[in-house]
Amino acid sequence: MRIFFSLLILFLFSGLSAQTYTRGHYVDAGGERHEGIIAYQIGYDYFTFRESSSADPERLKPDEVRSFAWGVENFASKAGHFVRVIVGEGPVRLYERRLPIDNPGKKQLVGDDQPGRMAMRRNFLLERVESGEIIEVEWKRKKFIQQMSEFFADAPELVQRIEDKEFEAGDIEKLLKVYLESYAGEQ
Repeated sequence: MRIFFSLLILFLFSGLSAQTYTRGHYVDAGGERHEGIIAYQIGYDYFTFRESSSADPERLKPDEVRSFAWGVENFASKAGHFVRVIVGEGPVRLYERRLPIDNPGKKQLVGDDQPGRMAMRRNFLLERVESGEIIEVEWKRKKFIQQMSEFFADAPELVQRIEDKEFEAGDIEKLLKVYLESYAGEQ
């Protein structure tokens, strides 16, 4: 009987710590690509990698990795965090970072309408590839307008549209698309 309970407890607790692995790869800080399986939970700044299901797991952090692909999602290491790549081509790139939060706000949440899922705050990062400049997009309207007007100063017509409140923080992907299609080639 004691063995049965020991096995039951072991079975229950082993399921709590089990990670789900998905086929993927990562590029290390030196530029070398590694194929295998990856376990990752969005919002955390590490993932676990195995070359195969029987290999020992290796925990990797942003300073050890340039980028990784986890299933169909692509992530990059930017500003000391793993961020999801939204727009990964062109002179300006867009990334999303999700952070678990205890006190959800309104506009920037993901998963807050699904019972049992942790609310996540969405932070967007813009990167100018040529200069390496990275900014975190502000959510408050006044700060957003000021920040985007400075970031896209090379496109005066777009700045006017931003100041006319045609875009808000939730429209950052649309704003970047307009910039890349209409203004980025004029530099």
